[in-house]
Amino acid sequence: MIEFFVPGKPVGKKRPRFARRGHHVQAYTPEETANYENLVAMLALEQKNQHSPPLDSAVKVSIVINLHGPKSRPKRIIYHKTKPDADNVMKSILDGMNGILFSDDAQAVKGEWEKRFSPGNQSEGVYVRVEYLEVAS
Repeated sequence: MIEFFVPGKPVGKKRPRFARRGHHVQAYTPEETANYENLVAMLALEQKNQHSPPLDSAVKVSIVINLHGPKSRPKRIIYHKTKPDADNVMKSILDGMNGILFSDDAQAVKGEWEKRFSPGNQSEGVYVRVEYLEVAS
């Protein structure tokens, strides 16, 4: 199992953008998404043995998204119901770990997420846990 924290405001995976290059159209990832995925990749690489290759086993990925809320928010409200979408943040996290903790994000066979307001004085960011699952052959 590998765990790490991605500090800062979570960024959901954005749709690809397209640019015309002569007679061709080229797709590219928006800069904000690419920067966030690179941060996730760097943090994931710090947590694993840098000399070991990505594993080919199935994985379960769990994330907890902490977001700051307004000061006037009633304390009984713990879940954050606005942007970014939790599934898009999960996609950014998976794409950032792709090729580092696992060979392909298609290996993620289980997943869960929780999106909430940061409790107390906790930092805004995403807690990530990757569990390697044994698969019967």
